[in-house]
Amino acid sequence: MKKIHFILLLAFTSICISFTDHKYYSSISTIELNSEEKIAKIHMQVFSDDLFKLFEERFSESPNDFNKLSPQQTKKLQAYLSSKIKLSINRKPISLNFLGLEEEKNLTHFYLEGKIQKNPQRIEVSNNVLQDIFSEQINIVHVKHEKTTKSVHLTYAKNKAVVFFDKTTKH
Repeated sequence: MKKIHFILLLAFTSICISFTDHKYYSSISTIELNSEEKIAKIHMQVFSDDLFKLFEERFSESPNDFNKLSPQQTKKLQAYLSSKIKLSINRKPISLNFLGLEEEKNLTHFYLEGKIQKNPQRIEVSNNVLQDIFSEQINIVHVKHEKTTKSVHLTYAKNKAVVFFDKTTKH
């Protein structure tokens, strides 16, 4: 009987926790650099409730479902992401195109891409998404080129980083 009570208490606690605000503000981005195709693919994931807060504070809107944004809401989001995510390769700024987004459970995924030159060596990334809403926001960025991945943690105070890949070494 005690075991059943413990299991019920554990289940109830898990349910309650899943409906409360999370204490950590973070995003995870992966930038895949493909020299052969001359393309950078970006996949970013953020907590959906943080994105709702962005819409409420910046746009005075409360979308019901990020999978069903209006064209105007999508344009606002594209402009926001464009102002917050910057990528330069070999000191050349890369124009990023918004491909789309999808919401899944409590995460929203963004997809972007940009044309790059061959042999990326110096990659500068700036990501201050949601840091204007949450000063504690940490944006983790993984940069992949060939078989090497380099990761950086970007904060409100340090929202830009540079990673280097050696062009002479095959990874």
